[in-house]
Formats: sequence, C-alpha cells, structure tokens
Amino acid sequence: GEFYHRVVNLTAVLVAKWQALGFTHGVLNTDNLSILGLTIDFGPFGFVDVYDPNFIPNTSDDEGLYRYNAQPSICYKNLDKLGIALSPLLMDGLPEARTTSTPPPAGPNRFASILKRNYWEAFDEEYMRLFRSKLGLTIAMPSDRQLLEELLSLMAQSRADWTAFWRVLSEIHGLGQPATGHSDTAGGSEDPANAPVRWGGVFSVLETVMHETLEGAMQSAWMRWLTKYLERCGAESVAPAATIALMRQVNPQYIPRNHLLQQAAKKASQKDFSEVTRQLHLLQSPFQLQPEFQQYANAAPSWAKDLKVSCSS
Repeated sequence: GEFYHRVVNLTAVLVAKWQALGFTHGVLNTDNLSILGLTIDFGPFGFVDVYDPNFIPNTSDDEGLYRYNAQPSICYKNLDKLGIALSPLLMDGLPEARTTSTPPPAGPNRFASILKRNYWEAFDEEYMRLFRSKLGLTIAMPSDRQLLEELLSLMAQSRADWTAFWRVLSEIHGLGQPATGHSDTAGGSEDPANAPVRWGGVFSVLETVMHETLEGAMQSAWMRWLTKYLERCGAESVAPAATIALMRQVNPQYIPRNHLLQQAAKKASQKDFSEVTRQLHLLQSPFQLQPEFQQYANAAPSWAKDLKVSCSS
C-alpha cells in the first residue's frame, strides 16, 4: 500500500505541474505514465498557445480523450488500472502462483481507497499552490479558487496566449492599485501599491496577448476581475516589485511552441541544426528574459494556429 500511495501522490503532483504550464501530453495511455512521477514518452505533445481548456495536440485524438483539461481525470483512471494490476500481490497463495506460468486472475483494485482518499487531495493542493505562485500570491485564502476559476474563464473567452499572459499579468503590478472613485490618472505622491490604475495602460498591455479585442462587456468583466485580483494581492502586504519577481520566477517567458519546433525540424531535415541548437540554448533558461530572442516568446502565427503532431512526428 505504501508503494502505491507514493505513486498516486507523485502522479497527482506531476499532472498539476502540467496544468500550470499548459503542457498537454497528447497520448496518456497507461504505458506512457511513469511510477516515478516523470514525464515520459514524448510524442504528440504540445503546449497550449491560445488558451482553450479542450486543447488537443494529437492529430489522432479525434474524440479529445487526452485533451488538456481531461489530463487529471485520465491519470486517475490510469492509476486505478495500476492498482488492479498490483492487487494480485495481495492474494493468498501468491508464492505458489509464482511457480506457475499462469498469472493470478485480475480483480478489483484493492488499493482503491488509497487512490480515492489521496489523489484529488494531492492534485488540488499542488494545483492551487502552483497557480497562487503564478498569480504572485504567497498565502492561501478561501477566495483564491473562485478568483482563479473566473480568470480561466475570462482567458478562454478572450483567447489569451497561455504563456505570455502570465508574464504580462506581472506588469500590471507596476501600474498601481485600482480604487473606486478615482479618475484614470495616478497620483504622483501616492504609494505605488495603493495608487489607482491607469486602465487605458492596463488594457494596452493585456491586449498584446489577447486574440479578442477587450471592449464593452468583456472589458468590464476584466476590470472587475483585475480589481478583485489586485485587492487580493494587497491583502498580503507584499511590495509590487516582489510580486513581479515571484511571478517571473514561476511563469516561463519561453516554451517549445509547436511552430518553433516545426521550423527547427524543417532546417534539421536539411542538415542545418543551427535552429535546434539555438532553441536548446534558449530553453535552458526559460524564465530569464533574453531580448535577442523576443521572437521566440511571440504568439504563434496564423499559419500555425491548427498545427498538431502525431506519434511519428
């Protein structure tokens, strides 16, 4: 039981990290998960570009079985299958069974209580810890889950670039704190943490990573969320500069976007490995801003919006 418990926790933590980074494995069969809690069998994977909870990177996953937002549930089911495979080890007479060529009969998962009791708790704890860090939050509050769920909904509606959004969100902290009744100008003598936001500047920054224009009802929804978010940050009494630094430590500037990998693969097929070398170098420091590589942080071009890969890619 202790071994299975350990595997359950390692897997729950792993998939929580996938979700936080927007990583989608693409082919989560039982044989593509590791008992060590490692990401293995890289094939038709992909990182979310424009945020879509139903993102599918695999050309052969027509039903979306392994889509981004299904990964936690798929891993749970795979762990159940592992428990079923391990359950015969608890059967009476196992030493005798080992002397024959006939395997013990399969039965129910005798470790099911461990799975049910621990998986979702471990996943949720790590998931919320990671997303609090992405939001620049250092302490847990009951309202955090609703704040995050509202944000993810807005990101999907606005078609935000998943990776770039979190980096841009950190810049908002340098624009002041919204307050009811203030005009759209920041007072020069106020503490930056309590100064009103220049909303025009905020939306100018946000729209650089959105694929939908922020206007009308959508702009109002973002204003309400940002007000709640910055008020929540203010409850921690952390300087804006420290919040920005925290967010930049956990939100990568660069990821292996599919269109970039495609360009590297195309050159490599012509015996030119310069792009492969360049991207390998860049991704060794994914959180560090490298101005000379700005094009690698940009959103995918229109030609790559539906780019997917297969097991043979």
